[in-house]
Amino acid sequence: MNTAYQVFVRNRLGKRVEMVNDFSSLSMTLNYNKAGKWTLILAAGTDAARALEEEQSGIIVTKNGKTVMSGLKRKMKRDWDRSKDTLEINGVDDLGWLENRTLYPDPAGPPFNTEYDTRVGAAESVIKAYIQHNFGLLARTERRIPGLLVERDYGRGNTVRGDARFHSAPAFLEGLALIGEIGYRIVDMVFETYIPKKNQSVLFGADWGNLSAFSYAVEAPKANCVIARGKGSGKAAYAEAADSDSIRRWGRIEMFVNESSTASEEKLLQKANETLAKNGERISLTITPNEFGYAFGEDYDIGDIVRVDLDSGSVEGQVQQATITINQSGETVKPVIGTSGEQGAVLELFAKMDDLDG
Repeated sequence: MNTAYQVFVRNRLGKRVEMVNDFSSLSMTLNYNKAGKWTLILAAGTDAARALEEEQSGIIVTKNGKTVMSGLKRKMKRDWDRSKDTLEINGVDDLGWLENRTLYPDPAGPPFNTEYDTRVGAAESVIKAYIQHNFGLLARTERRIPGLLVERDYGRGNTVRGDARFHSAPAFLEGLALIGEIGYRIVDMVFETYIPKKNQSVLFGADWGNLSAFSYAVEAPKANCVIARGKGSGKAAYAEAADSDSIRRWGRIEMFVNESSTASEEKLLQKANETLAKNGERISLTITPNEFGYAFGEDYDIGDIVRVDLDSGSVEGQVQQATITINQSGETVKPVIGTSGEQGAVLELFAKMDDLDG
């Protein structure tokens, strides 16, 4: 077992109450600006197992003393036979607190005295304000997420505009972060934002001696032409955003978005572009670095830009996901790198891979 990692059980107040000394495996999937998930298997009947059976319990995972992930319990399963007695706990990381939560048009309501909660500024400032007023210390008491704090605002990221009106918090905040080019997470019940590193010095490849395996996937877009309709009639009530390269590759795939709450052409165009970015073609490369590679969480992290050199060329993209597995065999990290921008070049690269494989 990798002794650099430690797992603690936390209670409903977020306090560490037990160390898990006898787990057989732990798997964590961390996502960029989305809730991740985890699975812990440990011996049943231990102090740690009993602590995890308590209401609103969860875990905190550290590596060399630094918190890697903290999260909530969502499911328990006990597995017993004459040779074993184990407890399997499944959960989500702390961004899961935002699931099934809504951004009110007036955080002080009900009653609602404004149609929208409009905020304009640096992406970090806007996102933290929505969190603080809807779920943090400035929210109504009954809406506060227990123990949630928001770190200091540094005003980072591109300028964004948000018009919240009963929107789903995860989707709304992810859209703002996409435009603002900023990442966010909740660690140890502190909401944090960060600027991903465009760290092109982090290179993976067989020739570099730090890549054991890779796989790639290409998926057609859900939309490459988005029409957003606002309130009113006439030309000003519509905005369109399209990806001509994607249309050439996949054909025209249209999506309609109803934004009847606004007549602003600027807002409609922002919504159309945001929807287009979320529903574009998906190209992902999953790699398995070896023990001679860069250290995840130290040399690179979720959201960072890295490069992978393959036999048919290079792929540069963002680390959008990483799955970390710890068991008796040691630690395995599998990052998923999603590409953006010059996706046509990546598709050509994949075509070359197919030619080589053939």
